Amino acid sequence: MAVGETLSLITIGIEIAAFVFLVRVFNATKSDPFDIEVSKLDLNTLFYTTISESGMKQCKCGNNVVNDFCTEEQLLSGCLNISPNVLSTKKQFLRFLMSANTCNNYREKFNEKKNVNQIFDIHSSKVHSMATGIMVIYIAFFCVLGLLLLAPICAPLIICLFIPIICVVLFGNLVNIILFIIMCVKFYNGATDTYISFLDCSIVNKSKFRDQFEGIESLKTNFTAFLALNIIFVVFNIICNCVNSAKQKEDS
Repeated sequence: MAVGETLSLITIGIEIAAFVFLVRVFNATKSDPFDIEVSKLDLNTLFYTTISESGMKQCKCGNNVVNDFCTEEQLLSGCLNISPNVLSTKKQFLRFLMSANTCNNYREKFNEKKNVNQIFDIHSSKVHSMATGIMVIYIAFFCVLGLLLLAPICAPLIICLFIPIICVVLFGNLVNIILFIIMCVKFYNGATDTYISFLDCSIVNKSKFRDQFEGIESLKTNFTAFLALNIIFVVFNIICNCVNSAKQKEDS
């Protein structure tokens, strides 16, 4: 198999994989999961009692955390000592100590703001718009690829669409790169990473937040995968076009 054909197959595989993750990002940003009024949330289940930064003795009873060791009565009733001197939780507690003020500030914002997206703005509509544009480019690439593979059958159609095909080949990567850069800027200027870090706060009931605002962590995973694959796709596509152009010149 020629080098150009091998590169083409690799590029197609990468394109398909990138498109799958792009569709996931597209679907995840159709609506803003944080577009909900704070008053409609049960904050008592989303947050534990605020823990002081210096608290080295902590007793957890249900959703409440008290800055002291559990009494015998509390232990008998099912409460647990969660003192950070336990080796397995030492690193997590140290991270909590460093971010305690920030965690508590975000907790206070839930009492101050009307909507959750005023606390965590993930720019979902902007990311969704860029994802839509990139999807159009990907679909155009797929269409051109299909026409080229069926060239003997679709020759008249290829002639009719010669100019659009050339535009896709020449400018598709450029448009993709521009939309992709804007998309990355909007995503990383948003609060997705901040929210995921916020879930590590000791005052946060992580499971309840995940139930209430599902899909945010998977959005980050899917976006990261698309980011890597799209960069690889653009690079391979440019290389593939250069190799094919050089081959055509040699043949002519």
